[in-house]
Amino acid sequence: MYVTLLGLGFVPFASGTLGSLGGILLWLVIREVLSPWTMLFSIVFLFFFSWIMTENYIKQKKGGGHDPSEVIIDELIGQWISLIPILYLDYILYTVSITETIVLMFLSFLFFRFFDIVKPWPISIIDQQDNSFSVLFDDVVAGFFSSIFVAGYISWLYLL
Repeated sequence: MYVTLLGLGFVPFASGTLGSLGGILLWLVIREVLSPWTMLFSIVFLFFFSWIMTENYIKQKKGGGHDPSEVIIDELIGQWISLIPILYLDYILYTVSITETIVLMFLSFLFFRFFDIVKPWPISIIDQQDNSFSVLFDDVVAGFFSSIFVAGYISWLYLL
């Protein structure tokens, strides 16, 4: 149940998108409680814990492919990585409005889904690997690409 985000991954349509949206909602709740550094540590911990859990899930599935569509914990992790520039902005500039935060989260979501679906190089190379690490790591890289674009937008918006 963990790797499917409490069964959300079994929804027959857009399960990856639902995983990303679930990640945003969970991030909104958790960021109110945890410090930015704890959030960053949580992402790293979540990755390694999810790697183990995904490996176990794939072994139990027997023949379900190397990246079963119901495994969406990777979307949550990638989406959280994509949101890191917003976390940094909230921590540095306390005057960011809720409207600006929503716009930035929406951009983060769009960029992450784009990179996760299109899978440009090197994401496509990682996705072709047949192991539990690649199930998670292609979304990590998609999250980093998205994070770079969100950070660029934030820089353009606030520093120019």
